[in-house]
Amino acid sequence: MTGDVTDYRSQTEMSSESMKDRQPKAFVLLYCDNQLAICLAEIPLFHARTKHVEVHYHFIREKVLQEEIEMRQINTDDQIADLFTKGLSTCKFEKFRRQLSMEKRMSWC
Repeated sequence: MTGDVTDYRSQTEMSSESMKDRQPKAFVLLYCDNQLAICLAEIPLFHARTKHVEVHYHFIREKVLQEEIEMRQINTDDQIADLFTKGLSTCKFEKFRRQLSMEKRMSWC
């Protein structure tokens, strides 16, 4: 459950930043690899294990209800954001790096 709340908080922070640059009448598409985090955003669940999620973390839920944010499930193996947030195997790191059109930089030192 701790990971779910952490994912929910991360989604809130990303959404808040994305909303700043948004054009009027456009929505932000947010991919999440955690089904419970999506569920928390779309359906108000009150449970002893989620009660410590403070009110300001419900920003996403409000934006989902206002149709300003759309959340979609993505397979964990396809979550490119993990490149910046987790230690990855070389294979997965290189896969995500290619998807972002990033190149290996040669060191001249």
